[in-house]
Amino acid sequence: EAIPAQFEEANDFAAGKAVVKIKDNEYALIGPDGRRLATYPYAYVGPLGDGLLAFQQESAGKYGYIDERGTVVIQPSYSSAFAFHDGRAIVNTAEDYKSSYGVIDKQGAFIVKPEYNDIRDLGDERLAL
Repeated sequence: EAIPAQFEEANDFAAGKAVVKIKDNEYALIGPDGRRLATYPYAYVGPLGDGLLAFQQESAGKYGYIDERGTVVIQPSYSSAFAFHDGRAIVNTAEDYKSSYGVIDKQGAFIVKPEYNDIRDLGDERLAL
């Protein structure tokens, strides 16, 4: 056992770090020994991708992105947000139960306009729209 069971939820390790849920409204970034590298006081924090983490300040709020220190890098403005990969992330901007998926860069600028029902990252810098 490398890290004793102590977290409510845990994501996979990437680059020697993983996001874990400590309790409601508290997530942490841990190292391979389980030591906390940073703590985040948010309703949701997603897995690490390209040094950024999707987050949600309140459980019914919008999603944005923070860096590993917890500094807001992209303000919450998406109805869903996925992990960054190769400098881009898939986000949804729909205000209802429909889908308006697009792709943003690390500054939050759209590189694929949010007008698709679904987008999948195929790797090798390819997307299925």
